[in-house]
Amino acid sequence: MIEYLRGEVRALSPTDVVLDVGGIGLNLSISLTTFDCIQGLNEVQLFVYEQIKEDSWTLFGFASQEERRLFTALISVSGVGAQTARIMLSSMAPQQLASLIVAGDVAALKRVKGIGAKTAERIVLELRGKVETVAGGYVAHAVSGAASEAQQALVALGFASAATEKAVQAALRKHPDATAEELIRAALAELRG
Repeated sequence: MIEYLRGEVRALSPTDVVLDVGGIGLNLSISLTTFDCIQGLNEVQLFVYEQIKEDSWTLFGFASQEERRLFTALISVSGVGAQTARIMLSSMAPQQLASLIVAGDVAALKRVKGIGAKTAERIVLELRGKVETVAGGYVAHAVSGAASEAQQALVALGFASAATEKAVQAALRKHPDATAEELIRAALAELRG
């Protein structure tokens, strides 16, 4: 099983990337989220999901492990194939998708191309408990720069590293789109609370 591939970008489109890995050109299917993350880069590392069938071998590439975990969670649901999961991850940010699943927002999920009412309900029913972990992990990855900055600032203020990490992660769960300043304020409230 391939965990990740690191290579030079030879071709890139919103749906695919060709990576030169040690002189071998590999085509990976990607989501728009991954496309946005790697656009303009010459060399990238993508986490891989391999789909092996009798007549084909398809590689899917993801900019983060959290996006890959959400993808594998989605395809575990009956009626959701790899291409449908990729469309879902292209239709909205992974943390937004995970939030909709956790909130049980079937109506919002139905707006994704190829997702009907029954499939949306099945996704919520089967993944609601599983996706919270994935969502938290993705949010932490997506704003890791802001989280890291907030944590460093709190340590500089004299708070213990372990306590600040816990407080910043708690703040991230409550405010996934927060800036470093907002995270510092929210984490300070957690530390004082």
